[in-house]
Amino acid sequence: MDDIEPPSNSPIDLTDRGDLILNIHDVNRLKRSSFVVSSHILTMASPVFAAMLDPKFKEGQQLLQSREQNAAEKPIILLEEDDVDAMDFILSSLHYKTDRIKHDLGAQAIAEIAVQSDKYDFHGVLVPWIKLWCHPDRFPVRPSHKVRDMGYGLLVAYLFQSPDFVAVSASYAKTLPPDFATSWRTSKFMSRLPKVIEVQLASEITRAQKEIRLQVLSKMDELQPKNNPCTVDRSRSHLVQYLDVLKHFDIWPSLVLFDTSSPSDLVSLIQGLPRAPNPVCLRYQLPQCPLRVAITELCRAVCTIRDNMEGVPLSMVVGASDESGNDSSDDIVNKVTKSVSTRVE
Repeated sequence: MDDIEPPSNSPIDLTDRGDLILNIHDVNRLKRSSFVVSSHILTMASPVFAAMLDPKFKEGQQLLQSREQNAAEKPIILLEEDDVDAMDFILSSLHYKTDRIKHDLGAQAIAEIAVQSDKYDFHGVLVPWIKLWCHPDRFPVRPSHKVRDMGYGLLVAYLFQSPDFVAVSASYAKTLPPDFATSWRTSKFMSRLPKVIEVQLASEITRAQKEIRLQVLSKMDELQPKNNPCTVDRSRSHLVQYLDVLKHFDIWPSLVLFDTSSPSDLVSLIQGLPRAPNPVCLRYQLPQCPLRVAITELCRAVCTIRDNMEGVPLSMVVGASDESGNDSSDDIVNKVTKSVSTRVE
């Protein structure tokens, strides 16, 4: 208990009509804050708190008694396993305390909020934020933590049941490396993401990698001397020249890049082929040069493969989660209510 950050001398007052105090500290018992809130607003926004503050529970009885007696001291509910900053954001949004709301949140902070919102079913309060956070181009992904932050982005879209989940997962599948799951297993919260998402993403990434590799290899057959002899340099066929270009970008003879790179990275690499130094075919600048035609077609084909990558349908995820035994919303309400009821101060 000595390691808990002591709360401020007085609770943070989020409303002039507050009749309830939420005393919150995180699961690691390192940070603690208290908030004066309106039980009416709280129960309107959250089915979980609505059930918790029902008179049949101890919290509800204390709240009712406090009102009837017009007591000076407000009843206190202790929430021992919640993220303080995330709850601060949600409660401040709920009570329109815009001066307390941070707008430059990072990926993990947003994930914390999504987890807390999912626990207490506060999604309706956060609709404007949800639309922003669940857009694949607007969720904050730092280049230095790309894999981790994209995992948080998917978790947020999943917990909020965003209709843009397919778009988010498709966008991330294009740029995630094949070993993304290894990083996710060490990231906070990622165990909350259903396994089916990881499996489907890995499958889509592998499919795209194989199709891109097939396109690269298929050009070798098209450029065989018997199909397209080089009329300028008969000593070096178009195939040999094509392989030279691939070697310059470390695509050939080893094909390991097709197993270790993201689809977007592979496409970016292949798009650089037309800019290979020292053009090998003297007619390469001419539109009809078979080598140039093959490389141009290759660039177009791999871009199409990347752009057509599919996301994970949310219906598939929800169905799989239900079958795996995850709690329904009613189960969550009952569990949280019973848990908190044993810790009322």
